[in-house]
Amino acid sequence: IRLFQKDCYISLDYGAQEAVVSKRIKNKIVSRKIDIKKEQPLQKEISSFVHCVLHKKRPLVSGIEACNALSVAHTIIKKIKL
Repeated sequence: IRLFQKDCYISLDYGAQEAVVSKRIKNKIVSRKIDIKKEQPLQKEISSFVHCVLHKKRPLVSGIEACNALSVAHTIIKKIKL
């Protein structure tokens, strides 16, 4: 994902789990890598699910919210293909 702000540019790479913020300072581009704790997404998801089951807690994202997010993603994909 690339985010363009008035004073900076932010690059997020979810696959590599990296983030870089670039700014123009005195007519030079200065980039700074953000420290991110790298984790295995599937392992984290499974651990969260097991924790919810064992402790009878609600998940951070409900099944309905997940379905709604998928619906939005499918709509975006359809619009892009037109």
